[in-house]
Amino acid sequence: MCGWLPNPPELKRKRPASGWLEHYTKNKKLKDGTIATFPKVEGHREPDNPEHWYWAYKYEQKSDKAKSANGHITKAVSVPSGKVFSVRYAIASRWSVSQILQLIKSC
Repeated sequence: MCGWLPNPPELKRKRPASGWLEHYTKNKKLKDGTIATFPKVEGHREPDNPEHWYWAYKYEQKSDKAKSANGHITKAVSVPSGKVFSVRYAIASRWSVSQILQLIKSC
């Protein structure tokens, strides 16, 4: 096996996935029949402004009830806009799902 080298140990280990953040809006029909998008934003909605969106932390969890081929279901937890940057940091730092959920639920 000329030229074959094993993968370095740090590449062999699989670290648990940390999940991801998604931003979204909600459309609601008002009493007068018009449709309003929430959260309300004056002017242009900025993609990186946490105050301009609702946020969800999503992660995959192994489940026997999963309908996907990989055997995982996607779970979502609402994230207050004030914790978006902390959750982004935790995901980038590869914190475990349980650590990130604890961060979101803390005061």
